[in-house]
Amino acid sequence: YVESLEDLELGRAELERARAILPDEPEMLAALADVCVRLGNVERAVELLDRLANVALELGQRAFGVDALVRCAALLDPSDPDDAMARLARAIEADPTRGDVQIRLARHAGVRGRIADALENYEAALAHLAEAERASALVEIARLRAASGDPRSAHASVWRALGAQQPPAVELELLDLAMRVAEVRDDAAELAD
Repeated sequence: YVESLEDLELGRAELERARAILPDEPEMLAALADVCVRLGNVERAVELLDRLANVALELGQRAFGVDALVRCAALLDPSDPDDAMARLARAIEADPTRGDVQIRLARHAGVRGRIADALENYEAALAHLAEAERASALVEIARLRAASGDPRSAHASVWRALGAQQPPAVELELLDLAMRVAEVRDDAAELAD
């Protein structure tokens, strides 16, 4: 169902009153942040999600805190990508076993040309991913290494990915990437001669 703007405003007002009584109730902070996002008040939603992350982590609710930081990063990314990356780094610090968060941070770094940071995060994520996700991460590692002029390492990453189970679409992508890496290697050898 679609909520009217008036309903959202009423809901926000009720949640704000509840927050005056229980300022650090995690569920209430999450609900209020959701309403603020729907109303387009991203700045307020980020403020609430930051508070939620702090409260949840203090209460030992690590997954809830990490999820709040990831949502916060998603809201910040268009306007402040560096701040978004800082939230993701904090989420990883809170729970280094969250491969999905490490992948998000790696993507952010890669898009911003921070290849070494992207590679570091993809590599760290590998231990915490299912086989199909590992294959996709290895493809990204291979792409980054090839783009940074390291075709030999890219080639090794492709073969590591082929050793993992993956859906047929990923296999085709890996084979295509392997062929492009081989072409780069051959071109480099010709230039060296």
